[in-house]
Amino acid sequence: MFSSKVLKISNTLRCLAECWLEAEESLRRDINNLYPLADEEFITKMFHGKYKEILREVSEQGLIKDRFLSDLRVAFPGLGNELYRIADGLIAEVSLHRRTTERITGGDLGFVIIRPNVVREYDYLKIKDHRTGLLCQAKLKNRKGKWGQLSANQIKVLQDRLPYLALLLYSYNDQERRYLNPFKWKICNTAKDVKEVQNWLKKDEFSGLLLSDEVIFQLGSGYIGTSNKETISKYISPAQNNLLVIKITWPDGKPPFSEIYIETNQNTVQERQIKLHFR
Repeated sequence: MFSSKVLKISNTLRCLAECWLEAEESLRRDINNLYPLADEEFITKMFHGKYKEILREVSEQGLIKDRFLSDLRVAFPGLGNELYRIADGLIAEVSLHRRTTERITGGDLGFVIIRPNVVREYDYLKIKDHRTGLLCQAKLKNRKGKWGQLSANQIKVLQDRLPYLALLLYSYNDQERRYLNPFKWKICNTAKDVKEVQNWLKKDEFSGLLLSDEVIFQLGSGYIGTSNKETISKYISPAQNNLLVIKITWPDGKPPFSEIYIETNQNTVQERQIKLHFR
């Protein structure tokens, strides 16, 4: 769960979630019409391309900026131009880093959301990045209705990763494997050990499955996953790991300023100073 020092961005996250579902729907159409029998890696890569294009379009339309501005106005009622200048130019983008070994993390896909965090400290609005992450195991149900099992190495290393582990479940609705079902997610933070996760896969018994829009909202809101920087760096996004990153940022990757000094005077808030250095 986020602390009070983390800005809530419900409107922005809903936009990301809506775009994700649109990308999934487009992916399912293409697999049905053009790419039957797609496997996990193909599905993930193709989905990334779909989502990337949709986020580019909504960013160019200014929708990310508008949604983030609405979140700022909820968090900081009474501030005006300062909030617009923070949100101005914001975009959302997604990247998929190349696949390598799973030995270190035990997962085969890291999933991270990076977004601006704006907090008020006395007379300052301060802007820094904030990130949350999930370590994911992508599984595709085979024609016999069976899920792939965890490897011996995964069983060994995932025990300590359960609080921020998720199963990403791909499945088809037909034997010809043309009709891909909506993605389903099983968050593993309720499992008492890795053997329980293995049993979920073996018995095909999952309670509390989430759709992708719910995962986006819950991960971005801090209800699932982890925001611990060391954990994300070491286990979810180590160098060269297969990693899906959604980033809300400015076109050059930096905010227009790191903090704004504000002063309340006769019920108005006036900008007095902009510090251009970054922290």
